Amino acid sequence: MPSTTPVSDVTLEEIRYEQMKFKQEVLETLQLMRHEIKDNQEKMKKEQEKLMNEVKESYNEMIHLRGFMMTERKEVQNEQQKILREVEAIRNDLMRKDFEAKVRIAGNAANHIFHPFL
Repeated sequence: MPSTTPVSDVTLEEIRYEQMKFKQEVLETLQLMRHEIKDNQEKMKKEQEKLMNEVKESYNEMIHLRGFMMTERKEVQNEQQKILREVEAIRNDLMRKDFEAKVRIAGNAANHIFHPFL
C-alpha cells in the first residue's frame, strides 16, 4: 500500500493564504505596470502633439516666408523692368541724337559741297 500523509487543514489554509497573497501581489504589480504604461502613452501622445504643433508652425512660417519671397521677387522684377525701360529710353534718345547729328553733319557737308564758301 502506498503511504499517504494526510494534509492537515492548517497546511491547506496556509497554502491557500500564500496563493492568495501571491495572486494579490501579481495583481498589484500588473496594475502598477498598466498605470505606468498608460502614463507613458499619455506622455508620448503629448510629445507627439507638441512635435506636430512645431511642424505646423514651421510649415506656416515656411509658407509665410515663401509668400514674402514671391512678393520680393515680383518687386525686383518690376524694378528691373522699370530700369530696362529707362535704359531703352536713354538708348533711343542717344540713337535719335546720333542720327540727328549725322543728318546735320551730312547736311553741312552737302552745303559745303554745293556752296563751298558758305
